[in-house]
Amino acid sequence: MFSSPLKKGLQLVWHLFFFRPVIVDILVLNIINKGILKNDDFQDIDVDGEKGVYLSKDKLKTFFYHFNYRMETERFSDKAGKELSYRDIIKEQVYELIRFIETGENYSPFKLIR
Repeated sequence: MFSSPLKKGLQLVWHLFFFRPVIVDILVLNIINKGILKNDDFQDIDVDGEKGVYLSKDKLKTFFYHFNYRMETERFSDKAGKELSYRDIIKEQVYELIRFIETGENYSPFKLIR
């Protein structure tokens, strides 16, 4: 069905999605459990018939402050052989994806070791 390079590429994209639960899901749970965000911080908004729930502007800034802090959290990278921030690890993985697409070179996913 899929060629081998396509399978490898899809596998690589799947590994990049790995970061969402590690960064965003944990961040959201932490800021809600710590009371940093509350129900009152969200607004029901209707734009041209499209309804949605959004953070207020000041709480959106709060969220991104904590998001940036989380992105600077460091983990050991086997490939780099040292501690890197999540931001740098994601960059490393994106470069791996580019290298795979351009050359077909093997991809080695980041492994989170606690």
